[in-house]
Amino acid sequence: MIIFGGYGNLGVVHILDLTTMKWSSRNNVKYKRYSHTANVIDNSIYLFGGWDYRGYSNDLHVYNVNNKTLQKVITKGNIPSVRGFHGSSVIEKNVYIFGG
Repeated sequence: MIIFGGYGNLGVVHILDLTTMKWSSRNNVKYKRYSHTANVIDNSIYLFGGWDYRGYSNDLHVYNVNNKTLQKVITKGNIPSVRGFHGSSVIEKNVYIFGG
């Protein structure tokens, strides 16, 4: 289990090893958000939108679980408006965003 950010924990990633049930954390991930969504596709976690204390966002980041890196994804087309407290789901390799 991986938790990115959250109110009061901006910039911290919490990781729970489900085999040992032991928590660890990484403080060097530059993703300071809450009220965002996170979706897993293969070995990547896609993070969309959320609040960063400056306002809501509509950008997309991807966290690679294997090499533990986070990067902003440049997207094309009609980008959804800024939002937080939305929902999202993956069907095949498509991320669907609802509300917010």
